Formats: sequence, C-alpha cells, structure tokens
Amino acid sequence: DRTFEAAIGVFNGDGQNVTANADSSVLGVARATYRIVPYLALGANVAAYFGDSTRYGVDVNFETPYGVLRAELIGQSFDVGGDDDDGWYVLAASPVTPWLQPMVKYEQFERGAVAAIPLEAWTFGANVRPWGRSTRITLQYVARTTGDPGVTRGLGLAQFQVIF
Repeated sequence: DRTFEAAIGVFNGDGQNVTANADSSVLGVARATYRIVPYLALGANVAAYFGDSTRYGVDVNFETPYGVLRAELIGQSFDVGGDDDDGWYVLAASPVTPWLQPMVKYEQFERGAVAAIPLEAWTFGANVRPWGRSTRITLQYVARTTGDPGVTRGLGLAQFQVIF
C-alpha cells in the first residue's frame, strides 16, 4: 500500500497554550510522508519562522509489529546572519510484551555559530500500556553531554497519556 500524506499549518510564535502573540511572529509548517511499502515511510518537513529562520528535516521510519527503527536529519538556516544548525537522531524500540516497549535513542546536534557547543544525548526508556492502547505511560532517562570536553547531566522524564 503506497500512500502519500501532506499537512500544513500556521501557528503563533509564543508556544503551546498561549493565547497572545507578543512579538507577532508566525510559524508556518509543512510536512509530507510517502509510504513506500507497508512498513517503510520517508518524510520531509519545513518550518519557517517568517522573518527569522527556516527549519527543515528528512526522516525514515521502519515500523513493524516487532519494532520501530526511526532516523531523522534536521537543520536550521537563518535569514540574516548566523551559520546553519544541524543534527540527527536514530531511535529503536521493540515490544517485549503487549504492554511494555523499551526504547533507546541517540542524537547529536550542533549550532552553527562560532564557538558552538555540541550536544549529544542518549535516551533510555519504555512505553508502558497498563490498560491497553488507550493509555500510555512513557518513562525516560536522558543523559546529555555538552561541550568539549563533555559535561554529562542526566534527567528523568515521565509522561501519562490518555486517548479518548
């Protein structure tokens, strides 16, 4: 089944759950995905902060009942001055039971500015579905290393989602 999907949107620039737009910035986003075969999809996206910068990315997603392997290249180009930012990540996850899906993710990101501080991170976690597909608890530990030589800091994250 080959399928093509596209989506576009325009958003205010102040973030989630904010009703005002103090600086009048607007974010335009477009995304397209093409499913080559049932388990393999390629995607591309672009997001423009009008009058500021453009972000872009390409991704590949291989998802079967036995697991997920996902990778993405991202970047940002500034309209005035500044060097491009770029990064990438790869993520793998596989269910070990119907209610438990461990995952691991590795990512690198580097700002293009002079004297940029590189960032790399490992994320280890699990998606837990104690009451079926309508609920999900995501538990993660993220170890981020910044600078050269690197300083590593850890952070634990938890998220609870309910679909209704």
